[in-house]
Amino acid sequence: MRVGAAATSVDYLLPAACSALQREAPAVVIELQIGMNDVLREQLRRGQLDIVVGPLGEGDEELLEREVSGDEVVVVAHRDHLLAGHLVPLAEFSAHRWLLSPPTVTTRQWLDAAFTRCGYPVPAVAIVTNSIAAAPLLIAETGLLSFVSRHNLMTFGRAYGLLEVQLHGDPLTLRRRFGILHRVDAYLSPATLNFMKLLSGSLQTFP
Repeated sequence: MRVGAAATSVDYLLPAACSALQREAPAVVIELQIGMNDVLREQLRRGQLDIVVGPLGEGDEELLEREVSGDEVVVVAHRDHLLAGHLVPLAEFSAHRWLLSPPTVTTRQWLDAAFTRCGYPVPAVAIVTNSIAAAPLLIAETGLLSFVSRHNLMTFGRAYGLLEVQLHGDPLTLRRRFGILHRVDAYLSPATLNFMKLLSGSLQTFP
């Protein structure tokens, strides 16, 4: 079974589902690919993955979505950053630099569009990375702002002293749907269908 997963889902969704599957079907082997959502979707379209667990809502006619919960992406900074601990107007961000995902990633596109929509320049990017694992330490060491899943912030960001930056009017909180994707014409094995059911049970606990 070939499963792609956005990093947001790895630490607190997949372990429970994988553990349950091993108990129910110990002969099944899971090939787990962790990556950015745009890359995983392309692999899914090409038939290189059976399902993807990640953000929904891109309107891809080739893919079916099974929504199961929600997620929020917010602006974060190290606790020593000038903006940390304050209620910040959007205009303040023009003086600061950012660590962000590549421009092909949906969350990055949404953030840039939010600044443009409010009449401000898009964020000044100092570091572009597709590594969710490396981001917390990079943010802490460089003092850059970033745009991170609130669940990832709670899971490991706080260990590096990262905090959510509060904004006037909350214009930079991305509320997104979360769930399971597969190709419209894909054959899904009984093991894959069972795994999707187990994932849905895990995702329903997603706040």
